Amino acid sequence: MQSFLQLPGPACLSTPLPRPVPLQQNSAWFVAQAKANNPVFLQLLAKDQQIKQQLRIEQGKRLPEVFMVGSYDLNRSATPLTEPDWSIGLGIRYHFTTAVNRSSSMDVVRSRQQQLAFHQAQAQADIELAVQSSYRAVMQYLEQFELLEQDLELAREHARMQRHGFEEGMATSLDVTDARLKLTAAEIESLQAAFQYISALAQLAQYTGQPELLSQWLPSLLHEQQCGFL
Repeated sequence: MQSFLQLPGPACLSTPLPRPVPLQQNSAWFVAQAKANNPVFLQLLAKDQQIKQQLRIEQGKRLPEVFMVGSYDLNRSATPLTEPDWSIGLGIRYHFTTAVNRSSSMDVVRSRQQQLAFHQAQAQADIELAVQSSYRAVMQYLEQFELLEQDLELAREHARMQRHGFEEGMATSLDVTDARLKLTAAEIESLQAAFQYISALAQLAQYTGQPELLSQWLPSLLHEQQCGFL
């Protein structure tokens, strides 16, 4: 690029490049966020509450009705002295026969509850698998970037030594060119790892249902590219 653009020194990008950094949150945090923002999972939770309410209603239909009654005589002058001023009573009512089979209705609700529990477990497993796989990919690309950064520092030092050696007549121009090519290759590999990290991070934010998280993370990830040889 330097020779193509006829630049006096190595080409350098003016746009800050993303630099992978360790995440402050663990995988459990991302899983919890994904569950809290996943519309399908939230819909299943709402249905679960509805079925539980319906189950309580069906259970209530199988219980007897208990009620209390009471009376108080306001006109004592018209009643014999032997009769009390007030009276209370306790009543119980239970329908032994109904038009609807109560056991059958309960079985239907419980069957729906079991089916919903299966779908909930499946949705939860899918969310956890997707988020944890994406999280592992982020950590993998971070580790790869850190290893490549070490190689990049070695390539920079090698290029610097070859340049000084050429200036002092202890290295050839071919040695300098070869060192620069190796440095360029190391920089490209580092940028590729950084790109893969950002891509995996964007996917992770998408899985959590909060893609705006990426825009919050980016300012801490951007850094100016180091250009030139020491």
